[in-house]
Amino acid sequence: MILLIVLIIAIMTILILYNTIEVVDYFQPDNTTIENDIAITTLVNEGIGERAQHAAIYKLNDDKFYIYIKLFTNKNSIIVLDNTYSIIDQFDDHSGTCVQIVDNYLYTNGPGTIYRYDINPQTGLIDDKINPKLPLRGVQSMPIFIIDEITKDMYVHIPSKTNSCQSQNRDRKPGFKGEMPCTRLLLTGGVWKFDSTKINQTIDMGILYSSGLRKLTSLVFYKNYLYGIIQGRDSLHELYPDLYTKEQGEELASDELVQINQNTNFGFPYCYWDSEENKRKLSPEYGGDGKIDEHCNSLIGKPKAIFNNHNGPNDLMIHGDKLFIAWNGKPRPLKCDKSCSKLSVTFFNISGDEMTLGEYNTLVQFDARHKTKPSGLVYAPDKSILIIDSLKGKIWKSVLKN
Repeated sequence: MILLIVLIIAIMTILILYNTIEVVDYFQPDNTTIENDIAITTLVNEGIGERAQHAAIYKLNDDKFYIYIKLFTNKNSIIVLDNTYSIIDQFDDHSGTCVQIVDNYLYTNGPGTIYRYDINPQTGLIDDKINPKLPLRGVQSMPIFIIDEITKDMYVHIPSKTNSCQSQNRDRKPGFKGEMPCTRLLLTGGVWKFDSTKINQTIDMGILYSSGLRKLTSLVFYKNYLYGIIQGRDSLHELYPDLYTKEQGEELASDELVQINQNTNFGFPYCYWDSEENKRKLSPEYGGDGKIDEHCNSLIGKPKAIFNNHNGPNDLMIHGDKLFIAWNGKPRPLKCDKSCSKLSVTFFNISGDEMTLGEYNTLVQFDARHKTKPSGLVYAPDKSILIIDSLKGKIWKSVLKN
């Protein structure tokens, strides 16, 4: 009788585990090749280092190109690979996320700073690795930037250091209201416009281009318009359990794909986007109760698309008529539960002058077998899409079937 009870419990446990583990329909032969109806994705480098982020490519000639990858580390934070995906150089001691090549310059970020290195056009490599120029210095947090390759205008997002404009020693602690007005918006939580050809610029030398943006990790251009994904606020349930259930706390404050025009405001820290009612709500730090929406929807920019909160949209890339998104997942150790579906690269088909969104597809889906968190995307001269991983710095090469 006891053995029968034990057997029944064991079977029930297996069924419960089976229903809670996500089963993904793959037909790849091993853990280094992933194939679906849209693309074949192959592992081409097993790891250049932990916390790898964005990438840029310098094309030397028709036969050779170099891949510059930024790492969030304080030593050798730029890794250079050739077109066989072998490391040929490493330098820079400023942890960061962004890297962009414009003409013969390599731009990258570090704490409070944007650096510029000269690329030798004869070799495609950097000779002086010790004395970079500083197009921007002295800002309050890690600047996220993109440069218009034609006008040379540099658009710089300075993320907020807090969840809802509290002092840092009170951030994400219950009972503390947000600063009113939020004077931090003078220095963070917006996009500023600078001249990338100038050096030693400070924030007061830039033009405030757009405000109310809590945190972006990547910016892209599409037909002269600027786009990014706002990472929504967190801790609604943890700080206000009487107002928000746990599920609401995880889902309501959405990540938002937005078109960032000059003089637009997206409401942070006073408002957040409620995915249930598809509109902005007043933040509880400013008197909101999950229902009040006054002042939050009249003059504030609206998103092109919304996503469940905290899935980690780490990089954006536009190529042709597609907007690609690298989803890095939640900032926790990799687990194969429902969050597995968030570790992917997806894309919208896009059209029109102001990015009309079409069909939404998955380029590649990772799970725990692949030990990969997508963090960077770059389009290579051989017409492949390179995907950078932040766990160990793996590099995957994805080739579209059509």
